[in-house]
Amino acid sequence: MKLTFLGTSAGSPTAQRNVSSIVLDVRQERGRLWLFDCGETTQMQMQKAKFSLSKLEILFLTHLHGDHLFGLPGVLTSRSLMQNQSSLILVGPKGIKQFIETVIEISDSWLTYPLNIIELEKDCTVFEDNLFRVEAKLLQHRVPCFGYRIIEKDLPATLNIDKLKQDNIEIGSLYSDLKKGKTIILDDGRLINGLDYLGQIKKGRKLAILGDTIPCEASIEL
Repeated sequence: MKLTFLGTSAGSPTAQRNVSSIVLDVRQERGRLWLFDCGETTQMQMQKAKFSLSKLEILFLTHLHGDHLFGLPGVLTSRSLMQNQSSLILVGPKGIKQFIETVIEISDSWLTYPLNIIELEKDCTVFEDNLFRVEAKLLQHRVPCFGYRIIEKDLPATLNIDKLKQDNIEIGSLYSDLKKGKTIILDDGRLINGLDYLGQIKKGRKLAILGDTIPCEASIEL
C-alpha cells in the first residue's frame, strides 16, 4: 500500500495545493487504485502523478462538501472517454446517487461502464475480499461525514522450499499439509513437523482516512 496526496487544501485550491483527494495505490496487492475524496482538478492531479483512471477500482467519499466532491463528475465521465469497461464502485454518504444522476442527465453525459453506488447511512463494512477489509464510521461534521479504516489481512506464512530440498523432502502431494503446519510421516519413515518449514506470518497493515471531523469517539476507534 502506498499513499499519494493529490490535494490537501481545505475549502478551495491554492496556487500550490489542490483540494482534498488521496490515492491509495494497491496495484502491488491487487493491481488497482483506490481514491479517497475527489475535489476539483483531481483527474489532472492523477495525470501529474502518473495514475491512470483505468486502474481506478473504488472511489470513497468522506462527505459531500464541494472541496471533496466537485472533481467527481469529471473523473467518472473521463473514464468513459477512455472506453474503459471495468466496473467502478462509488462509496459515499446518502445523496451521492442523486448528485451523480442529476449531473449526468443535465450535462447530457454517459458512462460506458457499470457504476455500483453504495450510499452510507450508518457504520458498516463497505468492502471485503481475501486481501482487504474497509470499514466506515460516522464522524462529527456539519454534514454526514464518514471515516474509513482500511485493514490489510495477514498474509499466510510461506513454505521454505530451500530448507525442504536440503532435507531431501519432496513436496508433491504434501504441499497442502505442510502449508497447514501439520506433522507428517514420510515414506521413508521420517516424522516431520510442517511448522519447522514455515516462515513468519506477515501482519497486515492498517490505515485510517478521516476526512473532516472534530475529535470524537469514532475517530479514535478508526
